[in-house]
Formats: sequence, structure tokens, C-alpha cells
Amino acid sequence: MISVIVYKQANYPVKATIIKEVVKKTLTDCGIFSDSEVEVAIVGKNKIAELAFKYLGEEGLEAKEHPVLAFSDSEVERPFIYPPGSKLNLGQIIISYQKAVEEANKTGKLVDQVVKSLAIHGALHLAGIHHD
Repeated sequence: MISVIVYKQANYPVKATIIKEVVKKTLTDCGIFSDSEVEVAIVGKNKIAELAFKYLGEEGLEAKEHPVLAFSDSEVERPFIYPPGSKLNLGQIIISYQKAVEEANKTGKLVDQVVKSLAIHGALHLAGIHHD
């Protein structure tokens, strides 16, 4: 069973249940059925920029422009060794709430729809599906 944990940096009005459902469905559709866990964080532009600097070496405006980041445990220098019987941590998906609002305003979609799309995008990255 895939467990999805949703964290919100602030009281962003995003439905955690929708995020959990789409992440689980995306990973299952990609063939992941193991007892695993994914963390999803809804954060502001400053936190996205901080993470982009720390993990991607990006600074300034470039770092704040990411609508979503995904970090798989398999991409770290030395993967964590899990004790027998524990859940496999597939990684983290970090979504910029402000970028989701900007995209919703541009496209006329609801913010929840944009966040849902970004969660799917991040889950695909965790499943090993990347874009250029």
C-alpha cells in the first residue's frame, strides 16, 4: 500500500485528500505496488528557492520559478538503508503554492486542479519518468 503524507508550510487552502489520491493513482499506474511512502509539501516561493539552491545550485529568480520539485531517495549520494519490514520511502514532492496560483490565474483553472497536475508531475518523476 502506498502511503502519501501531505505537509503544508502555511494554511494553504489545498485539499490534501485530492493530492493523496492522485499521487497514489499515478504511482500505481506506473507499476508501483510495494509498501511505500511519499511525502508531499505545499510551500511558498522562498522555500522552493531555498531547496533549488541547496539541491540544484540555482539562485535568485531562476530558483523561485519552479512550480514543483521532486526528490527521489534513489537520487541521493548514499541511499538510506531501510530496516526489514519498513516502508520504502519513494521520495518527496515539493509544490509551490504561489506558482500554482499564478498558473491558475493564467489558465482559468482552479488552484486545486493546478496543484493536482503538479502532484502528478512530481509523482511521475519519483516513478522514474522524466522530461527534457
